[in-house]
Amino acid sequence: MELYADMPVKIGIGDFGFWQKGKVHVYIHNTSRDYQKITGRSSQTSGYSIFKARSIHSYWDTEYLFEAVIPHELCHLILHEFMKNKAIPKWIDEGFATFVETRYCQAYNLEYQRLLDIIKQGKYFPLKALDNTDITKGKEIENIHLWYVQTLSIVTYLLDKYGSDKFFRNFLTNLRDGKNLDDSLSAAYSPDITCIGDLEQKWLEYIRANKQTW
Repeated sequence: MELYADMPVKIGIGDFGFWQKGKVHVYIHNTSRDYQKITGRSSQTSGYSIFKARSIHSYWDTEYLFEAVIPHELCHLILHEFMKNKAIPKWIDEGFATFVETRYCQAYNLEYQRLLDIIKQGKYFPLKALDNTDITKGKEIENIHLWYVQTLSIVTYLLDKYGSDKFFRNFLTNLRDGKNLDDSLSAAYSPDITCIGDLEQKWLEYIRANKQTW
């Protein structure tokens, strides 16, 4: 894992002792079918992280294994340990992992821009529904991709507009310490954002007025 040794610092969390807590075990299965059999994950996934075991599962013939999949799943492990394994809203967890993935791999960036244009035109998930959307059971693959790009875009907005310090030291730390989502947003981003409804409005205004790039 030497390639990713600086990830906690590189992604803005900082050195909180992640690597001192033990090894991360990476299991690369021979085929997608082997991966699905071992993990119980659907064929629409290419990676899976198990927090308590500090392990990552994937398979050899997936696209961009070391450039995208491993960084994405490792980010999940780092974020959950930073949050002391407290529950994290799914849109934050996946949005931030996808954001970190773009720092290691730019192969999907044009596709992300195409999907973001669709979101700007009004095809997006209401933010209150993001965590109630089971993306693993989606029948339309583009809707699954839209969900991921929307979460990526929201996290990118918070980081670009307000900085990583507010994101980690205020927003996520308040969530970790037991505040609900609205109170955590307010503690970090008030008066601009005081609840999830404000975040949706401000995010949409921002992406329609500014170009997001990854």
